[in-house]
Amino acid sequence: MLQITGSKTANGNCRSTLHCSGPTPASLAGPLNSNVSHQMHRPAYGEVLGLWEIEGSLRDIYIPQVGLFDWKKLLELSSRFICTYTFDGATSAPPEVESIFSNRGGSHLLRVNLGTVTANCHFFVVSEIELDLDPREIQSPKAHGEVLSFIESLAGAVGKQVLLTPENGERIPYLSFEPIGGKWHAYA
Repeated sequence: MLQITGSKTANGNCRSTLHCSGPTPASLAGPLNSNVSHQMHRPAYGEVLGLWEIEGSLRDIYIPQVGLFDWKKLLELSSRFICTYTFDGATSAPPEVESIFSNRGGSHLLRVNLGTVTANCHFFVVSEIELDLDPREIQSPKAHGEVLSFIESLAGAVGKQVLLTPENGERIPYLSFEPIGGKWHAYA
């Protein structure tokens, strides 16, 4: 990966350094957008081109290659927020993850209120956590920060890289967050 880091020289001037490091993380293995990322601090609102552009599609939060343990961590994390679980439109307390994935006879929805933004999880497949966001709800630095804070918390809870992508675009992320070292990556 290409990484850009900044430092100060002895005379106080800023210096940027471009680093080439090992292969793409396993969670991003496969035919990803070939424009490799650069490492950054938490990106500011408006810093990532097109991230919250309103063009009719959603944004997705993805964690590929997960199992039931990771889903349990998502439910534990979501319990710290105001959230609503429904099955076929009927509201109830979220059941155990095993029950959700064994009952495919209806639609599951977990709505997590992040403040001014709602993240929706539909429990599509066991092997991939996916939550969707409506960019119309993310038109301020505050809303942007709420989403990025949630992504950081989610990555820490499951101990895996989390991607922020266009709708159905897990191979073309805008951003990713690595919980080890707390590193954000932006993709061109």
